[in-house]
Amino acid sequence: MLEENYSEKVIARIKSELEHGCKPLEIEREGEFVWVSMISGLRTSEEGNSALVKKAKYTATDELMDHLDSPEFKNQIYAPKKRGIILIDIAGYSKLETLHQSAVLTLLSRCLKADIKPLHLLLPFDPVELIIPTGDGCYIITDERVIDKFCNIGLSLPQMLRVTQTQIIEHEFKQEDDFEEKIEIRVACHIGECDFFTDIAGNKNCYGDGLNEAARILSEGQKTAEKQHRANTLGTVFISDEVKKLAEPTINYLNDKLNHNIKTVDLGEVADKHQRTRQIWWVNGMHKNVAIQMYSPEECVAKGWTAPLPTRDN
Repeated sequence: MLEENYSEKVIARIKSELEHGCKPLEIEREGEFVWVSMISGLRTSEEGNSALVKKAKYTATDELMDHLDSPEFKNQIYAPKKRGIILIDIAGYSKLETLHQSAVLTLLSRCLKADIKPLHLLLPFDPVELIIPTGDGCYIITDERVIDKFCNIGLSLPQMLRVTQTQIIEHEFKQEDDFEEKIEIRVACHIGECDFFTDIAGNKNCYGDGLNEAARILSEGQKTAEKQHRANTLGTVFISDEVKKLAEPTINYLNDKLNHNIKTVDLGEVADKHQRTRQIWWVNGMHKNVAIQMYSPEECVAKGWTAPLPTRDN
């Protein structure tokens, strides 16, 4: 015989654990009972790290199972997946005074809203799951369904930002544009594991080694390219070996069909401060104004998606 209001009390206990920062790990049904596992912390030692997991056994009432099966709860369960990750770094941001930092962030926000967020109109879903500000740039976490073409967004971003600046200067302020005075970015594209969580402010956020690796690709790629080639890396893109294979068809199309001169430079196996190595490729020479389409109508049909609306010609 269950105590009075058993389901309400258990649900309240689970909600309280979530509010205090615990993360659901696993739900296991065992006959008339259900096991709820929660990640509560981390234990570190010389032998290695281990997650601290609490496991509680409850009677599987209809009310409790409805709660555990609700999107509100299921969306918080630990479920890392490989996703396409784009990292944007604004060159020289930390040297700017506060007002100019605000102006640059406004510029980047306008670029993303004008050129990235509307991509969901071309597909039956939004290919961008989350944009996370980093202070001097942002992470763009893409939907796992576009992992094969997410790099097209990253490849087009440097030039997209230049175009946005020109439109603001010439069309809104009626001033003569000067290419040399534009704000520039560096971009990294990587496929890595990440997961979502609700942060302390109640907002959807993202974590995972994939984000850390994207940051390493950007920082180590920049240092290596500038050291090996003594070149300016502003307005260029650094990609991992896996992304390079996915980006090749787009780069070849732009070079062969649209007369671009995009180069993909092998920077070799690059080590970080922890002596972890990864293959990094440096993509440069993207100076023409081009709207890179993610998927053709034929590709959407092949994937079982509704054909997208017409896009601008490349």
